Amino acid sequence: MLVDADHVHETLLSLPHVKRLASLCRNRGAYIVGGAIRDALLELPINDLDIIFPDDPTELAKSFARQMSGSWFWLDKDRRQSRVVFNAEANSPDFDFAPFRAPTLGQDLLDRDFTINAMAIPLKADCIENELVDPLCGMDDLRNNVLRMVGSRTFTSDPLRIIKGIRHATVLGVEPEQETLCSMQREVTGLYRIADERIRQEIWGILASKNVSRGLRLLSSSLVGNYLFSKDYSDVAEDVVDRFEACRIRWQALKRACPIIDGWLATEVEQGLSCETLILWTLMLARIDQSLPARLADEWMLSRRAQTNIRGLAVVDVRTLDDLASVYHSGRAFARWARKTHVDPKMLLLTLAVLGSEHPISLIASWAPLVDSLEGKSPDDFVNGHWLREELGIQDGPEMTRALSLVREAEISGEVKSEEEAHNLLLRHYTNMD
Repeated sequence: MLVDADHVHETLLSLPHVKRLASLCRNRGAYIVGGAIRDALLELPINDLDIIFPDDPTELAKSFARQMSGSWFWLDKDRRQSRVVFNAEANSPDFDFAPFRAPTLGQDLLDRDFTINAMAIPLKADCIENELVDPLCGMDDLRNNVLRMVGSRTFTSDPLRIIKGIRHATVLGVEPEQETLCSMQREVTGLYRIADERIRQEIWGILASKNVSRGLRLLSSSLVGNYLFSKDYSDVAEDVVDRFEACRIRWQALKRACPIIDGWLATEVEQGLSCETLILWTLMLARIDQSLPARLADEWMLSRRAQTNIRGLAVVDVRTLDDLASVYHSGRAFARWARKTHVDPKMLLLTLAVLGSEHPISLIASWAPLVDSLEGKSPDDFVNGHWLREELGIQDGPEMTRALSLVREAEISGEVKSEEEAHNLLLRHYTNMD
């Protein structure tokens, strides 16, 4: 439900540092535009403010940062776009500064992506009723839950707007109107011009949404999923929707049994990519082709850590969950077992939780405190190369690798639980060999 436009200015002025910025911008013709106005109308959290000026705002942005103890940096020097951020304790939005994209405000708004983002309000320290500038009726589209492109060249000029539109539709619950959807389909091949880093951040935003089912279906109807992932994406989209919904249900049940799971899911693997999103993305692509997650992770140049986990997760299945029954119930044993799959122990346990509904959630929950106690560290071996050389005369090479593997397998089964037991196992093994 939308609030009245009259309240938008008041909402924006109540944000930290905005009144001070408004006083600095007096007589500069500055406007707040885009997402902040949209989110204020929807009473959503506002994380950033886009402020535009008829002229270059760089010096004003630097002065604002100095006065308010913020940090200023360039976003795009050639376009004179910069940002001011504050530390987390300030609870402040980020502030983006830019000149108009066109000679006038009206022309600037016509150059934006969607009508719901093509609204502006003067940045003033005082509130005056009815100052919302909305030439394309974006407020009406918000009220009617419609996503409408600004013009026929919206996606031609910037194809990334196609995926941004899907993210908006997913997160905000708006529906692309038919002409906009058809334009997305026509222009989808233009995504080849967009850097993979920008594409993947938008995809992460879609998959992280609580309304991810809407996003998955729009990736199909817009043909974005077919273009980015595989021509077979639309054929499996409904299966993926069912799987994602099942994952969220299982994770919710697991969180009720073991609240620490919530932190695991939110852990950032790399910038913008949470553990939860990585798992969902891998499961989605593996549904199409088991080799696809690793291939696309490489093409998108994800971090080494992300790629290693994705390769391992892509082949984890119900048989892996069945194998868990043979693992001794300790954090060390689970870590040793997880290492064989090349998957981080927490990610592995989270994935196992969603693989088989016939396995009680209590089974997975019983492992969570043990895995959490590892604190993200791989346990040291009970034996090392020095002991193997001194006590058994084993030199570096294949035989040392076999000896270490023997102990690790014994740890997984519970046969070995201490350094002394590891030493005794190896002494018996090599004595019998002699």
